[in-house]
Amino acid sequence: MNIRFVSQEDIDKNKWNSCIYYAGNGNIFGYHWYLTNVIKEWDALVEGDYESVLPLIRTEGSFFKRSKLYTHHLLRSTGLYSVHVLSEKRINSFFEAIPKKFQRGEFDLNEGIKIPQQCPWKSNQTFSNALILLKESYDQIASNYTPALCQKLERANIAQLYTVNNLKPEALVDFYKIHNSNFNEAHFHAYLRVMYNALHRGWGFLSGVKNPQGELLAANFFTISNQRFMSLLPVVSPNGKQSGALEFLFDMSIRIQAEKPMILDFNLYEFNQFAEQFGAVKSPYYRLKR
Repeated sequence: MNIRFVSQEDIDKNKWNSCIYYAGNGNIFGYHWYLTNVIKEWDALVEGDYESVLPLIRTEGSFFKRSKLYTHHLLRSTGLYSVHVLSEKRINSFFEAIPKKFQRGEFDLNEGIKIPQQCPWKSNQTFSNALILLKESYDQIASNYTPALCQKLERANIAQLYTVNNLKPEALVDFYKIHNSNFNEAHFHAYLRVMYNALHRGWGFLSGVKNPQGELLAANFFTISNQRFMSLLPVVSPNGKQSGALEFLFDMSIRIQAEKPMILDFNLYEFNQFAEQFGAVKSPYYRLKR
């Protein structure tokens, strides 16, 4: 198995993106444009003619400290992508090929990768994303909604909430900054770059919810790639929480995307009650550490 280290500037972008596109476990986080717009320093391991790839997201080394691998807030899971079957031998070969200069580090594997028992990197933590199959009709999907969710949606209808699709990325980020305590100023421009790049490629769209007075109550950016309809930046205001605005936004998105060969990806580190009320199922993935 021919696995080699490739520095960031030497990566063939087209071949890399082709691997992510055709990989059975591909996701939007693995594309060259997404990685480059989120982080500055990353290299890769590549098998053959880009049949399998593993991004190595690293810190900059110094005289006293070596580079180390790390996870990034805007890259929920990357890991090993391949157009081949991810056998234990292939997985182990990649982890054994990680350069020795990365003595320490951690990264989150994309879903669908099982960690071999003999893996030189060990599982440090397990996360659970949430997914809904959208291939069924809306009525079939909605039959799994909890009674509490149905009440929230009824409340939203009574309040005459409606969706808008003319928001700009700056408006979403500003709204997120106001109503989400986890906002990190360092991520401001990264969010914008990702959204504008996705819009340019036709791989995403913004959606918001307003009341009859025109007040923005909830908003989100959804990406579409690799048969995944993924929530990227959901946010709701206090007034929106009272009227079920974010639930209404997700429900309307499900109505539009139902009966398509896609998966609704809630993009979570931890399975939560919000996703559970829609009938979502858990999808585990792992963090490796050395």
